[in-house]
Amino acid sequence: MGREVTKPKRMPKMHFRPEGYASSGAEDFLEGLLAELREKGYEPDDLVFSGFDGTAVARGEAVPRYPCIFVMNEAGWRQAVKYREQNPADYAEGWETPCLGLYDRHQLVHVYSAGLAEAGFDIDDDTLHGRVELGDIELGDALDVLAPSTPVEEAVVHRDYPDGSPTDALVGVVFIDQDN
Repeated sequence: MGREVTKPKRMPKMHFRPEGYASSGAEDFLEGLLAELREKGYEPDDLVFSGFDGTAVARGEAVPRYPCIFVMNEAGWRQAVKYREQNPADYAEGWETPCLGLYDRHQLVHVYSAGLAEAGFDIDDDTLHGRVELGDIELGDALDVLAPSTPVEEAVVHRDYPDGSPTDALVGVVFIDQDN
């Protein structure tokens, strides 16, 4: 009998085009995104969001398996909009193919870090270029013990870290289609 081969799980992909002109830093952008997600069957309280370059994903390649990523939940995103701080969509807009990863918060844990593992990034006009890697990762609280109203805006790892990756908690990707 031959070895059984399993296909990788098919990642739900969707496109989001905000109504009219809504910048990613606006409340209207977030409201439209959340409405679209609910329409597609997602419960925003169960999600955290991370912006990234979706070029490889659009070509059919796998999402990279990083040990940790930076995320925000809805409450964190609302807080970022209120204080005009960067949110996942702002970060995604800096890439060739703006994309948001939708992650199951029940599989993720906060990270406390004592430093950067490498300086493979630079800051130019308050814009981050490249990828920040954290060093000396220490696990914090699981996100599912926090109330959805508690802002999450930090780095996370998979609950099975270091064997698991946040990519294991990915439940969908959203390509941001916006004319600027």
